[in-house]
Amino acid sequence: LKLPNQEQIKDFRRYFRGIHNLIRDGDKLDPSAAFDELSKVLFLKFAEEEWKKISKNVNMLSIEKIEEYELLGKGTNYVNDWFEKAIKEFYPEVFEANAKINLRVDTLKSVLGRMENFSLRNGDVDIKGRAFEEFLPTQLRKGLGQYFTPRTVVNFMVDLAEVSIYDVVVDFACGSGGFLIKAYDEMRQLTEKLPSGMWQRLGIKTKEDFLDDIKGNQIYGIDAEPRAARTAKINMMMWGDGKRVVRGNSLSLNDSDGNEYQPSEYDKAKPNSGCTLILANPPFGSKEKEQAILSRYVLGSKLSQRKTQQTEILFLEKGLKLLRPEGKMLIVIPLGLLSNEREQYLRDYINSEAEIRAVIELPTHTFVQSGVPTIKTCVLYLQKYTEEKRSLYIESTKGMKPVEI
Repeated sequence: LKLPNQEQIKDFRRYFRGIHNLIRDGDKLDPSAAFDELSKVLFLKFAEEEWKKISKNVNMLSIEKIEEYELLGKGTNYVNDWFEKAIKEFYPEVFEANAKINLRVDTLKSVLGRMENFSLRNGDVDIKGRAFEEFLPTQLRKGLGQYFTPRTVVNFMVDLAEVSIYDVVVDFACGSGGFLIKAYDEMRQLTEKLPSGMWQRLGIKTKEDFLDDIKGNQIYGIDAEPRAARTAKINMMMWGDGKRVVRGNSLSLNDSDGNEYQPSEYDKAKPNSGCTLILANPPFGSKEKEQAILSRYVLGSKLSQRKTQQTEILFLEKGLKLLRPEGKMLIVIPLGLLSNEREQYLRDYINSEAEIRAVIELPTHTFVQSGVPTIKTCVLYLQKYTEEKRSLYIESTKGMKPVEI
């Protein structure tokens, strides 16, 4: 298997950092605001490349074009008109409809000059994608750290999951998209090992078509925080697709635009519902208060009079609702959920729905670099029961008094 060129990755990582610094210094922005503007410029670059495909290589974003409008005092207006058009026509889910580029024209021209010979889609997309993902943590620690799971934890969990090319992967608190990127990369590497004639036997034209199908139909992310969801989309776009990342409260059934989440929760009557693998590090410490959401969950208010519930507990049930039988979930949770006496009802629920395949305690300082105080956490690895196994569990525990929720 061909290993990635580390020197090229370093070069592109420096390239992204250089553009970020150019934006930060040019408009005197803090790192997070500069990163937001970098996301918009990269988005424009994606849109430009899409536009060239359908317009016989007409360039909409050249420095010359901007200067032409600048003479009329409309340089900024021209760029934002194109930005608005790009949002509507190419990637409507990435930015809000009223989003604007908030850079001085001189800064924007400097950035475009630096990016003039840079293509996001041509050449080795994997190299650029890796470089951008490695560039992200440096920026995210300054204002976005809470959305970043350390690379060592991501790699460990994905390796433990033994991802296959057939998995449908969901991260319902995807942050910057690290789990999704790593899972996709594992699937991409597995395709490299398949015999060259496999594509024809599967009725697929090329390996690239197969990978496009994976990106379009097997990788899904959700995050409630707008900047995190946007960052994950841009991150995924570096690898070829960001359209399956959406914003919203994943404990609900619909995203922030009112669309039903895909994939939907598992229903044996719906062939394409559910997923086979969940990788997640959801936020800790907050409580869900909305009764419409709580009433959907056994661990919410469905079987009790609870007015609130810890979101990390609800995420566990959400994952089990999403999983198909024999599907796997690897999720970071506070260690206390598996040891505190008051959470016995949660452990009983987990045992009734899934096999606990592993509990791996993480070092106390695992998330310090992300701005999170020291906290005892673990990776919980579950595999959902088949209907037969669940029936067997119910039969074997019949007569036992359940712990009150």
